[in-house]
Amino acid sequence: MKDQEDSEDYLVLRGSALGYALIGEETKRDSFIEKFVESDEPQLEGNELGRELQARAVGKILLGNEADILLSRSKELFES
Repeated sequence: MKDQEDSEDYLVLRGSALGYALIGEETKRDSFIEKFVESDEPQLEGNELGRELQARAVGKILLGNEADILLSRSKELFES
């Protein structure tokens, strides 16, 4: 995972957060979650974007931050 620390790819960031969580490195996990939720939203649409927004909301919740806007946007996408 060290070779991916400078990546800005949202999938790499999310994967690194999961990897560090699995080996119990919570500080690194939180750092990658923060980078992930702050990264630019990918150019997705429909259910794919809805799932991405949900993943970002989960990250925010794990960090103790508000996620209502992301969850509302996700819900709207799934219901349309």
